[in-house]
Amino acid sequence: MVRALFLLKVCFQASLRENSPVIRAKALRAVSIIVEADPEVLCDKRVQLAVEGRFCDSAISVREAALELVGRHIVSHPDVGLKYFEKVAERIKDTGVSVRKRAIKIIQDMCTSRDNFSEFTSACIEIIMRVTDDESSIQDLVCKTFYEFWFEEPSGSQARIFSNGSSVPMEVTKKAEQIVDMLRRMPNYQLLVSVIKRNLTLDFFPQSTKAAGINPVLFARFINVEESTTDQSELQTLPYVLVLHAFCVVDPTFCAPASDPSQFVVTLQPYLKSRGNNRAVAQLLESIIFIMDSVFPLLQKLQLSVIEELEQDLKHMIVRHSFMTVVHACIKCLCSVTKVAGKGSVAIEYLIQLFFKHLYNHGAENKQQLGWSIFCLGLLIRYGNSLLSLTNSRRFDIASSLSLFKRYLKMDDFVLKVRALQALGFVLIARPEFMLEKDIGEIIEATFSSDADSRLKMQALENMYEYLLDAESQMGTEKTVDTAAQCPQEGNSTTVPVAAGAGDSNICGGIIQLYWNKILDRCIDFNEQVCQTVLKIVEVALRQGLVHPITCVPYLIALETDPQEVNSKLAHHFLMIMNEKYPSFFETRLGDGLQMSFIFIQIINGGSSEGANSTNFRGLGNMRGRSECAALSQARLGVSRIYKLIRGNLNSRNKFMSSIVRKFDNPQWNNSVIPFMMHCTEILALLPFTLPDEPLSLIFSINRIIQVRAGSIEANLKAFCSRLFLRGSQGIDHENGVIQQDQFAQTFFGNVGAVDLNGSAQEDSFCQQIYGHMGPLDLDVRIPPEAVDKLHTNAGDYVDGKTHFSLSTEPCGLSDNDLQKIQVDCLAAIALQLLLKLKRYLKIKYALSDAQCQAFSPTESVKSGETLPRQNIPFTLGTTQTDLPSTPQEVLPRYQEFKNALREDTIDYGIYTSCIKPKRPAPRRISKRPLAGDDEDDCDEDYAGEARLTSSSNRRSSYRRRQPC
Repeated sequence: MVRALFLLKVCFQASLRENSPVIRAKALRAVSIIVEADPEVLCDKRVQLAVEGRFCDSAISVREAALELVGRHIVSHPDVGLKYFEKVAERIKDTGVSVRKRAIKIIQDMCTSRDNFSEFTSACIEIIMRVTDDESSIQDLVCKTFYEFWFEEPSGSQARIFSNGSSVPMEVTKKAEQIVDMLRRMPNYQLLVSVIKRNLTLDFFPQSTKAAGINPVLFARFINVEESTTDQSELQTLPYVLVLHAFCVVDPTFCAPASDPSQFVVTLQPYLKSRGNNRAVAQLLESIIFIMDSVFPLLQKLQLSVIEELEQDLKHMIVRHSFMTVVHACIKCLCSVTKVAGKGSVAIEYLIQLFFKHLYNHGAENKQQLGWSIFCLGLLIRYGNSLLSLTNSRRFDIASSLSLFKRYLKMDDFVLKVRALQALGFVLIARPEFMLEKDIGEIIEATFSSDADSRLKMQALENMYEYLLDAESQMGTEKTVDTAAQCPQEGNSTTVPVAAGAGDSNICGGIIQLYWNKILDRCIDFNEQVCQTVLKIVEVALRQGLVHPITCVPYLIALETDPQEVNSKLAHHFLMIMNEKYPSFFETRLGDGLQMSFIFIQIINGGSSEGANSTNFRGLGNMRGRSECAALSQARLGVSRIYKLIRGNLNSRNKFMSSIVRKFDNPQWNNSVIPFMMHCTEILALLPFTLPDEPLSLIFSINRIIQVRAGSIEANLKAFCSRLFLRGSQGIDHENGVIQQDQFAQTFFGNVGAVDLNGSAQEDSFCQQIYGHMGPLDLDVRIPPEAVDKLHTNAGDYVDGKTHFSLSTEPCGLSDNDLQKIQVDCLAAIALQLLLKLKRYLKIKYALSDAQCQAFSPTESVKSGETLPRQNIPFTLGTTQTDLPSTPQEVLPRYQEFKNALREDTIDYGIYTSCIKPKRPAPRRISKRPLAGDDEDDCDEDYAGEARLTSSSNRRSSYRRRQPC
């Protein structure tokens, strides 16, 4: 029996080394029969190593089968699961959705199969990290898992009694401690907030049961730990307060029990007294103050002694505390306390005057203290605006505050400048109508400009983001107005009552639209943090319906090509939603998006003055500023993801193709127009085509442009060259004589007796003498250097320099206007040459014949079962001209290049590519992969043979001009 088991293990390990993933998966399923009889086999060291090795298999099916093998026996044999826990937990981050799901379910079974699972906290941390997973089904699974862990209604009757007399089930106490243990090892509570919020929407049991469950336990445990701990008590109590903070973010009623709503406020208030000055204490105070501030609007009344003591504690911390997050929370809470007490704005006015005097009468003081005062003054105006407006205080003037912040914005000290901009943002949140004024608008636009320092741009964008969130929060505030004990709001006409500009003034929508273009321009900023902040603004603006979605599409497409994965993923998420809701908007802006992505790539590669600004670089770890090759690779991945979004819809796909190809039709000259068209050409060549109609659709769009534009461009270039020849042949002064036409022709064209520009055999002779032989399948159509040298030599100085012959504008009588007109045609010719290269590449790579191209119709439905053959041929543009001719003699080579490109477009490449034998697939290598260069060499050899086949002299003489295919 032992020998048989040993042989089975050997066969099992050997089968796992098979090249075929199907065999490896079957081996794992087959061994499950043995494991059914004796699950302890999985504890064998060699079997464990073999199974764990398949957890990292290259095939998703094998990884899933390995997890299935282990997960099937977790409940019956918990010790087996413990041995595999670490490796299974790693699979929660797997790229396969099914693998991630199976790993989460296995870990869930590990946690529930035994009461005191030693790795429970680690398991919770691993699972909660996937609550932000890209796959919605994974998010649902995570939330369902934690619902079963913590939020199910307790079944036991055993209760625990705390010192304050409260009694809760022991099961709930255990769950509360589990949450605290998890949060103790996490950096923040944001993921916990997401889990709580999603579980509250499930409504599996009454809301009151949830609120009366875990929160009282947490509150009682916080008090017990605080009283029993003497040294560094904040480190022990902080996790309890953070969990309460997370529940309060989701719903403040959790911290306001129906029996005594003011319990949390009254009990927590003494803990604001003087404490140490470290980060843990600051975080504890911030959470306590946040809980109290959230509960205040729910209170009908509060003891006067508590209010007065709380005001004194808050004012003391505002003036003395060194952490800005604590000061921010204190100012916000103080304004809320003042509203509840109904005492007016006395306390707020006192602090405002205190900081005003400090800022107006400062001398050579500490810059940090000045920045502190600016920060506090801005917050007091933001949160105390409603109180100050009601009292009509003569001691406060909003205009003087704005003047003060403008003065500090003009200072040389950059720290004070950023702090003043932040304070100005606080004021504008309270009084948004000032953003419509000219002087404030100029400040905002200046900070949004590309020339501004990144820190100023970041702060200005943060100001706008905070304003939008504040406007959005007003909807939630209005729902609690009837139940909150707040001061009357009559006369307050400056606040934004409803998000999304739904108020009478519609001020929110007007403001965001006023600055929207400036904000979108920062989507393609060099600094990735600036881009992330803009994306947050875009998300809020689209959610509130403040802007038209079509305006965002080009910028989001550009961010798809961002090397920063965070930005590209978020942009792709927005584009997915937009494609589902507004497909027509999405399709019409794809071409503009590609142009925006090209600009973005130039910026992140340091192609602009902004990119060269040293303040925008992040150091050696920065992913931006990379090589053009890496940027193209990232752009290709981004555009491929976008193409996959619309691939399934025939109309969307056709619009995608045509929107990009239209960029080649009648291009307008600028320094980047030709590099941009080259960028588009490379992107189109590398799209992930899977069906024959996809490249055929692209060729169809190309042919439409060529058929319309090629004839007129060729005619214009031909007429210009003919005119140039005739003007030069009329004779040029040479001392006392002239150079006759034959001598001119001999000088300029060499031994050509007559030149016929109609493309006949004489033209071939002309081309052969000037340019030499050019293979018709050369993807890199170019003029050989020696031909260019010959042309310039023949058209240059003549007869030992005594006669200077040059095809410049002056000797030939050509005006600058004539040259500008022909430059437009040369630019259009370059655009069409790029399209022709792309078309030739597609026909060769996918073995498309002229008959297929001619028979294709974009309106026809896709035929099922069609396959798309492909050749492994790299795409290259070669030496494409990136500038326009500056002198007349440079026009003739451009014309000849264009003629060659049109002539080669008549070749049916499908005839020759069908003759190429497909290479055998390389055998699977475990230890070493074949180099990519080897594949390229093989492709080059096949391609060279193909070129030799098509360059026979007999075929060349039979070329005829016909419609492109």
